[in-house]
Amino acid sequence: MQTTRAVLAALIALPFAGVLAAVPLRAAAAQPEAPVRPVPQPSMGQQIINGLLATEGCLGADAAELQSGKLAIIAWFKDVESVKRWYYSETHTRFMSMAGADPQAREPMQHIENPDAPVMVIAALTLGPVPPRGGSPLNQISIEMYTPLPGGAAINGRLAPAGFVIPHFRDLSPGLAD
Repeated sequence: MQTTRAVLAALIALPFAGVLAAVPLRAAAAQPEAPVRPVPQPSMGQQIINGLLATEGCLGADAAELQSGKLAIIAWFKDVESVKRWYYSETHTRFMSMAGADPQAREPMQHIENPDAPVMVIAALTLGPVPPRGGSPLNQISIEMYTPLPGGAAINGRLAPAGFVIPHFRDLSPGLAD
């Protein structure tokens, strides 16, 4: 079961784990030519990351595995309209449909007060064992949105991309400290 979880985690939500095709070693002319292997498709997580990065107004995206066992994809957007572009994108609507959700069922982000504020979106999920008769190994999924509070500081880099504006944020890196 633990092996199954690890494999599913890599396929679904760890886009940077990468899938490398094995290159068979062979003795000089001793073995026949190996068959050509198909190029592996990106994992579902990598497909989501690629879709996010292709969305106008997405400032960056990353993936993480948390100590709790949750898998997460984090994306930073310039503003609410940028998040809506992602929400209605082909990639996002395809994954919503796979989960049985209808992206047209309701207006997204209708309760956000400042549509010009930058938005960080975190999609976190927890996997369980693969059900014996098919179905999803997904135990939990949560999609949460946050806007930055004023303040904070960094030395030699930060979590959010540079284009993600945080009011009163201080860069304390050598040579840049204020």
